Amino acid sequence: MAQSGLAAARDLTGVTAAIADNRHVLQELFAARRALTQYGNLLNQAVAALNAGADVPYLNDAIERTATTRDRVDEAVQRFIAIIDPSSPQPRSQRGHYGEAA
Repeated sequence: MAQSGLAAARDLTGVTAAIADNRHVLQELFAARRALTQYGNLLNQAVAALNAGADVPYLNDAIERTATTRDRVDEAVQRFIAIIDPSSPQPRSQRGHYGEAA
C-alpha cells in the first residue's frame, strides 16, 4: 500500500490526469441529472396536457432530449467505472428510440 502511494506521488502527471478525468465525469453526471430533471418535468406537463385533450407539439422533442440525456448518463457512468476499475468489463447496452432494449 505504501509503495502504491509513493508510486502515485512520483507520477504526478498520471495522478493529475486521473483527478481531472474524475472531475470531468462527475461534472457530466451532474449536468445530465439537471437536464433529466428538466426534461422529466416537461414530459409530465406534456402528459397532463394530453390527458386534458390538448395538442402537444413538443412531445417528440422532449422524448428525444430525454433519451439523449439518458445516453449521456450511461456513457458517463461507464467512463467513471473504467476510471475507478480499469479491469472491469464495459457493458454497452443498445437501446431503441424510446429506451427499450434493441
